[in-house]
Amino acid sequence: MSEDWGLVTLPTSGDPEKISIGRLKAASDMALKYYGTPLVVTTSGGKDSSVCVELALRGGHPVRGAA
Repeated sequence: MSEDWGLVTLPTSGDPEKISIGRLKAASDMALKYYGTPLVVTTSGGKDSSVCVELALRGGHPVRGAA
């Protein structure tokens, strides 16, 4: 990820899991920088939101859950 002139460039090819974790890292970094709080991952308990939470945890990003 590069951050030139306020723009963020994210990878678009490669391992989908690593790409997703990288995008969550970018979102987590922005949440901490602009709001001073961990990324909030809303969850319904379904498979899609459960995967988002798991990827955030695998990336070691600080997250807060919201049901």
